[in-house]
Amino acid sequence: MEKKLTPWCENVKIAMIERELSVQDLADAIGMSRVYTSALINGRVQSEATMKLISDTLNIESPEKRKSDSWCKSVRIAMVKRGWSVLDLAKAANMSKGHTSAIINGRVQSSQAVRTISDVLNIDAAALSSDAT
Repeated sequence: MEKKLTPWCENVKIAMIERELSVQDLADAIGMSRVYTSALINGRVQSEATMKLISDTLNIESPEKRKSDSWCKSVRIAMVKRGWSVLDLAKAANMSKGHTSAIINGRVQSSQAVRTISDVLNIDAAALSSDAT
């Protein structure tokens, strides 16, 4: 199954092509490793600060506050209403505590994990369909 890139990832790749930059060139420009830079621009990891640094370096629009922010808040509210900890949610979702924490705090994106957590908590994940990949 092919993973769809976020608009920001697509914009980075286009800017790199236009400037004839390799991933290594971009990594050198931002002071990060090639592997980490590649993971960022391919949507495998996410760091708001580094994404902003890349955006500034390439002179492209920074990623907006993600739609996931409202989903993350909804998750935290649902957890409080149930009296659940992250560990409780992780067990209910059959996920590790660390991965669950990363998902619900917006540090990692996974559409499957978002759907699973949303189903467990009975909250809407529809607004994230194009954002959480």
